Amino acid sequence: MRPYFKVIRAYAVILLSKLIDPLLKAQYVLSKGINPLDGDLALPVLKEQNRIGGSEVVSLFRNRDIEKKRVLAVEKPSCIDIVILTPKLVEFRAIIRLLNNVIKYFCPRTQSFYRIGSFKGYHIAVRETKAGNSIVAVEAERAITLFKPQFMLLVGMAGAVSKKLDIGDVVIGERSYAYEAGVETENGLQRRDKGDSYDAQLIELAKSLLLDDGWTKFTTHKRLYPVKTGPIAAGEKVIKTSKTEIFNLIQQHCQDAVAVEMEAVGFSTALSAYRGEVRGINIRSISDKLDEKAKSNAQGSRELASENAAAFAFELISNLNLLKKKSA
Repeated sequence: MRPYFKVIRAYAVILLSKLIDPLLKAQYVLSKGINPLDGDLALPVLKEQNRIGGSEVVSLFRNRDIEKKRVLAVEKPSCIDIVILTPKLVEFRAIIRLLNNVIKYFCPRTQSFYRIGSFKGYHIAVRETKAGNSIVAVEAERAITLFKPQFMLLVGMAGAVSKKLDIGDVVIGERSYAYEAGVETENGLQRRDKGDSYDAQLIELAKSLLLDDGWTKFTTHKRLYPVKTGPIAAGEKVIKTSKTEIFNLIQQHCQDAVAVEMEAVGFSTALSAYRGEVRGINIRSISDKLDEKAKSNAQGSRELASENAAAFAFELISNLNLLKKKSA
């Protein structure tokens, strides 16, 4: 029995060391007053009183069931300049790839994880929201309240409504359409929603970059895809074919819509309460033409669209200094 006892004891020591080591590191950081971040993203560590033991630890070490890796909280994260929301994980990864000095931040109040990084002197928080107008509206409101950013971007994929768009093309949303909003009458749906617009100066800045190829430097393929502008329709349904009543509804009531997705309305609605405080824009790239959705996805269209949308978003961020000069 003695050899088995030694094996069990060895495993017990390893397990105990893995549990204790992160807490010891956290206490060391706090006791020495060390800033755990390097580079230009200098954010202070949050000290929170542990209700159980009374000792100060980084608050996120107590949330092992949510995230196994070490996460650093920040105190009063008011130094965030830009918030980027992405509905899907593939879009989220495309954004994170372009950030520097990335850390994880957990907001105990909302139980939400963010990635915080730096780019061109800006501090940027990124959140994967999941799909849906109502979800994105809530996430946008939370992020604005938490970070108080100057700019907020919704970045991701969309399906093509216009036949002039192809997979990989970038679309700058000028306004959003809630294609399901209206009054149902004996003559059919009477739409009331005229669409919310995004920040006019951000849209103008994006338009000034339409013919430039600068954004391709943020891609792996380096190919220049067309960049278009126009309204984007949004609802709560995934449309996999143009042979549906929903698609006919979009064409009938949102005739100038160029693309369709599920978050534009929630995003623009949340921003409308902060006009003059937070500037927002919706940047998308075409991942499918609806009728060829499954085939396009199998060929990597989601990854291509996510990469292109992220690349153009970061080219826009690179030129925000021009916007500040115009505003001055």
